[in-house]
Amino acid sequence: MRTIIYITGPTSSGKSTASRRLSSETGIPVFHADHAYEIIQKEYNVPVHPAKLTNHALWGNPRNFGIESWNGSVDMNDAKSHAYSILFKDRVIEDSMIEGFTVSFLDERRLIREIIGPHISVLFRLNLDYEKWLKLFLKKFEEKKAPERLLYDRLRNCFQAEEEDAVFEFRDPSEITKSSLNKVLARYQ
Repeated sequence: MRTIIYITGPTSSGKSTASRRLSSETGIPVFHADHAYEIIQKEYNVPVHPAKLTNHALWGNPRNFGIESWNGSVDMNDAKSHAYSILFKDRVIEDSMIEGFTVSFLDERRLIREIIGPHISVLFRLNLDYEKWLKLFLKKFEEKKAPERLLYDRLRNCFQAEEEDAVFEFRDPSEITKSSLNKVLARYQ
């Protein structure tokens, strides 16, 4: 059975850097969950930046994004299902990585499972301490003012796992390596 490695963590925790590096070391393709939100923004003509679509606190109402509905539905999962179908269209998804903040959510991973079929879910969770995360956040956004600790706690606490999910925590993006992946995958062979 194929294995999907979900690389997740708070916004600006080094997920993209870690997954791209791991992909280049292993040849395992990586998909960025945010591309689904770019598809949603384009397909539904949403008048906000795609990054704002990943704000899960607003998902319950399409009017939060300046539109009446997601193609006749008020459920954003319909829009996400459509977007992920486009993202994975005509691609053979064998062992792969999917990275992004939104794959922290159980519903998001269940939706992906419906689209790409059965697989073993391995979750690589970046669980950085606040100081390390803050350095990465400020480096990315070059803000003069640090975000409130509340933002970090809220993003970090979004993580959900099912009982059968294999969850591996990393304190730094540099810890996600070919060696760490091989140790994890050896458990399933």
